[in-house]
Amino acid sequence: MTVYTALLRKECYTQRSGILGLLLLLPCVPALAFILGKPEILDVDLLPIMGAMVGCVSASFVIGTRLIPDEREGNGYRFLERLPGNLHRAYLAKLTCYVLVIVGCAIYGNLVAQLTLELRGKVLPSEIRFSEIASSAALLIPLCCALWIFAASAWAPSGALAFPTGLICASVLCWPAHYLFVRSDWFVARAWEPWAFYSLSGSAAVLSAWASFAIGLRHSSSRSRAALVGLTVAALLVSPLWAWTAYRWHRVVHLDPSDPEFAILSVQVDENSSMAFVQATREGFGLDDKGRDWPSNPASIHGFRVDLESGAWESCPVDTMALDRNSDSRNLGVAAASLPPGATLSQSRYGFGRAVRDESSRRIGMYDESRARFYAFADVLSEVEERYWFVFLFNMRVLPDHWLVRNEWEFSSRGTSDVWTRIDPGTGERSSVKYLNDDDRIVAIFEDGNLLVARAGGMLRLDVTSGDTQSVELEEWRENALSVMFHTQRTPISVDSLSLFAHYENIATFDPSKNEFRWLPGGNYRLLKQTDSESAVFLDEHKRLVRMDLRTGELTALFPKDS
Repeated sequence: MTVYTALLRKECYTQRSGILGLLLLLPCVPALAFILGKPEILDVDLLPIMGAMVGCVSASFVIGTRLIPDEREGNGYRFLERLPGNLHRAYLAKLTCYVLVIVGCAIYGNLVAQLTLELRGKVLPSEIRFSEIASSAALLIPLCCALWIFAASAWAPSGALAFPTGLICASVLCWPAHYLFVRSDWFVARAWEPWAFYSLSGSAAVLSAWASFAIGLRHSSSRSRAALVGLTVAALLVSPLWAWTAYRWHRVVHLDPSDPEFAILSVQVDENSSMAFVQATREGFGLDDKGRDWPSNPASIHGFRVDLESGAWESCPVDTMALDRNSDSRNLGVAAASLPPGATLSQSRYGFGRAVRDESSRRIGMYDESRARFYAFADVLSEVEERYWFVFLFNMRVLPDHWLVRNEWEFSSRGTSDVWTRIDPGTGERSSVKYLNDDDRIVAIFEDGNLLVARAGGMLRLDVTSGDTQSVELEEWRENALSVMFHTQRTPISVDSLSLFAHYENIATFDPSKNEFRWLPGGNYRLLKQTDSESAVFLDEHKRLVRMDLRTGELTALFPKDS
């Protein structure tokens, strides 16, 4: 029999009364609920995990607080110093005994909890049976706490104080680990981090206990020396945990546009098209692969003010960046008296009209800019149910002397069977549209009220008054792209200068002087603003702002600049 085996048997024999007490104590915990007449509190799916945790904590209180103090308070410590292997084998035997008791009590507590659920007739979900519980990171928490209690028992004034002292040491030294089980907006744990954090914490506790027992208490030294040695070793070993947490926090609060993980959340361009306000974050703090979602922690959102002429940028507080998205009636050149009290005027254009929503009465309507008047859909569309008003709004455009509607979905069976319908908002009178065919798709409305129409594989300019058409040069027919232009190009386009059309990967320009509709090289771009007749600013894959030359399709990086 080796010295280590003999020491291990000696530890198990010495702690036999405590182990027997644990075997009797753990079944009493669920039995107490029956004695109190409240067995229903046991009907929880997480009871097996809770049972394992209770077993682990109980073992640390009964056994962990006595293994080292028993040697220190008697003469056993001097005897262990004289044995072969000195105090190192003695410590290893104590640690082995302690770990075996902890694991055994965790398994025992889990089995007691499962048996309790079986007696209660509760079907245990398969995903939390012991095979899954054994690999659960949740058990690392009480296991680490138990090891720190064991470490503190080497220098605590008494065994009874080792329990709270160990918990305090674990809380202070391993404080960053609490982000793993306390919800945090900025620290989202990766799959490997709980195992790494708690493994490091447990290792620090084990080595700290060894340093206190085998070095700090050598030659009958004082508890203060043991505490100094043990805590010094523990602090050194947990320092990587603090360093990693500090690194993670630094990544949240500091963001450089040149960082490969730089991701743009939103962009606002001012009215003069000279400045852009960018809200950005780091990939992994709220953005999925399509740039959706929003980080919940404001510290992970960073503001940048970008000069669109030079590309120069500076950081700025996020709360100073907001532009007024709901400008009032005066900012939009509309007389406030023409709108109902409490009505909100949208900045979205529908040709020569803007949608209006009255929050107090929950009515919607249209402000006709040509007539300088608000029309409620409840009056113009009295025969259409309110739930279809947004369908109507989605498929309509306001021309200078009438409204134009493409009938789709439910609206097609109410009032007319024509694909295109002309509505006089003043009288509510409807009539068929003679200048449009059923298969026509309106691509855009000109500032003079005429239309750019896709028809039968080609494109033409259409005069809504006379019905005359002019052929437009179209280099390629794209059915899906041209079909959605009606819903995306809502603002009237110029009759003199180059106009831009953008819908996801489909980007095109129309040159009225040449009557030419030309597609530009597309990509994962989102149009921010056409800054002038020759260029526009796009958001490229949520990574950078680029300026596109509308004549050539050439891209120039604005922010961040290409390195």
